[in-house]
Amino acid sequence: NLLELMKNDQGIAYARQTIKEYSKDKDHTYHWQIDDDFTFLKRIDDKNVRHDVLDLLNEVETTVDGYTNIGLAGLNDQTWAFNQKTEIGINKQICGCFLINNATQADFRSNVIEDTDFNLQILTEGLCTLRFNRLLYKNPPPVTGGNSGDIHYDRITTLQQNLQKLWPDVFQLRYRDDGTTQLKPSRIWQTFGQVPQSK
Repeated sequence: NLLELMKNDQGIAYARQTIKEYSKDKDHTYHWQIDDDFTFLKRIDDKNVRHDVLDLLNEVETTVDGYTNIGLAGLNDQTWAFNQKTEIGINKQICGCFLINNATQADFRSNVIEDTDFNLQILTEGLCTLRFNRLLYKNPPPVTGGNSGDIHYDRITTLQQNLQKLWPDVFQLRYRDDGTTQLKPSRIWQTFGQVPQSK
């Protein structure tokens, strides 16, 4: 079934929040949010092999179903997976392809780097995130689309500034000579000590 958003050109946070609210209204326990232009891979013997997406999603769901306190779980970007030491990263940031627990109070907020903000809301709520480091997606090169133009990339400095205002003790901004900004690396993902609780 295809659902049409009520408004157009509202940005990623609007679309993501609309999906979350729709799923919650239907009394679903979880729902997936997946960007529409990914290729799916599985890391086998140190090689990324193209794989059936349904198998990957099923593995995530089966794992999550064994715990009571997973707020968010998802695949990893193949660009960053090669140096991961564990099969599953606990309380790490997840973007692009994730399973959301509809019990979370976290919302996708506009005018901010929405996925980072959403992850932090979940973790500060006391829930865990699970990032599957051998179940991967491949992100294509940027093209014109919903993530381009004034809605997102042309406003990256504003989005970074707003994220820093929401999480002042987490992120610091570095201002470059050309007027652009860069978020300084944060060690926040290492500070959440909650662990998955088995059913």
